[in-house]
Formats: sequence, structure tokens, C-alpha cells
Amino acid sequence: MPVATYPHACAAAIRIFVEKSTMIFLANQAIAHPDPSNNLDWSNPSIKLRLKIKSALTELDQQKSKKELKDAWDVANGVTGIVHDLTFLNNYIHNHDALPAPSELIITWDRYHPYLEAIFSKLLEDTTV
Repeated sequence: MPVATYPHACAAAIRIFVEKSTMIFLANQAIAHPDPSNNLDWSNPSIKLRLKIKSALTELDQQKSKKELKDAWDVANGVTGIVHDLTFLNNYIHNHDALPAPSELIITWDRYHPYLEAIFSKLLEDTTV
């Protein structure tokens, strides 16, 4: 899909792909919600994507030392004002006046790519055993 022609669709696709991939990973790895006392499972819409990403990263990078996951850790830790901030992705979907720049969407994808690659590498590793 040409990002310059369909910036909103590309922003939505990135946002959805990050969330669905994270959800699949959390379910596949049987990662429990960090606060089991509230009886929320990961599919509950009240659970923020930031927490889902942080929980996945905690499994993928327990020492928080993988440089290629720094951008994902920034999202998980709530760093704001960065081009791949979840607030921007949500705004592109929910605010019709917010027009994502194609260059920003490409940067956003590039910053999430190592995180997604780590997720799918782990999932593939587990299925080939």
C-alpha cells in the first residue's frame, strides 16, 4: 500500500499489526496479566497497548539490554513526543484532522520492526521445537 497515497490506512495498519502481534505473543507464551487480582485477560479492551508491549518486552528482553528494542522500550515506558508514540498512532485513527506524514509512518514502522521481528522469531522458535 503506497504510504503517500493512503497515510491514514497505513497508520491504522501499523497500529493494528502491533497490537494483534503483541496479543498473539502474550497468548502464545501464556504471559499472565501483571495484576491478576483484577481478573483482566489481555483481550480486555481496557488494557492499554503500552502495558501489553511492556509485558511482551519483559519476556523478550529481560535484561533490557537489546539495543534494537530500545524504541519499543521507549513506548512501553511511556516516553512521549517520539514519532512512534502510541498517542500519535491513535490520533491518526481517531482524529480526522490529524494527517500523518508518509516519512513519519515509515520511521514509525522502522522503529517497531525490530520488536515485531523479535516477537515472530520467538513464536517461530517455539513452533519448530
